[in-house]
Amino acid sequence: MRWINTIERHLETDLSYITKNAPWLIAGSTLGTLVSIALSVVYARYLPTTYYGTYRYILSIVGTAGILAFPGMGYAITRAVAKGEEGSFVAMSRLLFLGACGIALVCVGSGIWFLTQESPAIAAGFFTAAVLVPFAEGLGAWKAFYDGKTWFKKKSLVNIRTHLIYGTVMLSIAYLISSKSLPLWQALILLIGGAYLTNATVNTIMYRQTVRAIESPQIKNSETIRYGIHLGIQGMPATIAYWIDGILLYTFLGPQALAIYSFAIAPVEQMKSRLGSIADISLPKISSKTAFDSSYRSALIRKTLRASGMTLLVVSMYILAAPALFSILLPRYNGAVPYSQIFALSLIPFPLTILSSALIAEGSMRKTYTYNIAGPVLQIGILVALIPFFGLWGAIVGKMIGRFFNYALLVFLYQKPMQPRDTTLSAA
Repeated sequence: MRWINTIERHLETDLSYITKNAPWLIAGSTLGTLVSIALSVVYARYLPTTYYGTYRYILSIVGTAGILAFPGMGYAITRAVAKGEEGSFVAMSRLLFLGACGIALVCVGSGIWFLTQESPAIAAGFFTAAVLVPFAEGLGAWKAFYDGKTWFKKKSLVNIRTHLIYGTVMLSIAYLISSKSLPLWQALILLIGGAYLTNATVNTIMYRQTVRAIESPQIKNSETIRYGIHLGIQGMPATIAYWIDGILLYTFLGPQALAIYSFAIAPVEQMKSRLGSIADISLPKISSKTAFDSSYRSALIRKTLRASGMTLLVVSMYILAAPALFSILLPRYNGAVPYSQIFALSLIPFPLTILSSALIAEGSMRKTYTYNIAGPVLQIGILVALIPFFGLWGAIVGKMIGRFFNYALLVFLYQKPMQPRDTTLSAA
């Protein structure tokens, strides 16, 4: 395996750990990508643009309400389980479920509001989401538990089955909507219901199995749980920043513009999600480190910068292939090509996000608060300022500015040594 040794020397990393675990994550994520591509093609060809844009609008509002479910707490669960504090999983999972019930209340309130605005179809979508969201979003912490235990194979096998079921359900729903020419309110009930029901069912089953698999429920750490709450609070701005573009585009430009934008960013987001599997692998290993000296910090930054050369190659290939891909797979949305090509550039420095796992493992609340709040708040402000005046280009540019700022901030914070006044979880 001389070529593996060559890559190891170039990236200065332990490929044995990655090659042992990555294939399972890659298998699951690859299938997820194929399912997403198939669904995108079917949605683009058979769903009316207004239907798909309205569907994305409801998901954007529900996603924004996800701030109530402590986004980011999953990292704390992974960190705790990697350190042997399995009992912390149950306590933090209960908080997540309680927060997801808060999302359901937001859905009910939104549904009532849209009824008063004489938009019963959108209201029906929100009421459907309200029933399923607590289970779809509140019981998914089992994935973080599996990451902490490095059960990547088991997690991937579950994800593979979930992708297959989800794809079958959503493809069937899209066919039914198209063949029967269903009205908007029925289409939204089916689309929202199908999207959340699969995850709700799988997460309920897996949560129960995970609780039974905990070997030491009595081993927990109140500081770790508190850290999880802090990470959850810190994740709120990023959640808003991720979804707010959809809400703004629908509000100012309508469902058609949101549909175009969704298809423009979808391929890039899929690539980002697939590359994110490496971060899932890295967090448990980084969490096992007992110290982050200057040599370790410099080495990790050097590795991520070199890995960015590989993402540059991937991005270049996508930019060249995008016109043909859209013409073949999404011909109704050829107008999305230039937006997608420019947005793909934001993916080049993506390997730097592995440094965020190091910040979490390091345990400095000062650093994690700075990183998780400053960048998303900047992006929210830019999107609010640009979208009303520049439309789709405002959304693309605003999202890119936010991401590049995040990369730069992450490197700065990671290189900065911990200060005695920093609040940490070193004792945990």
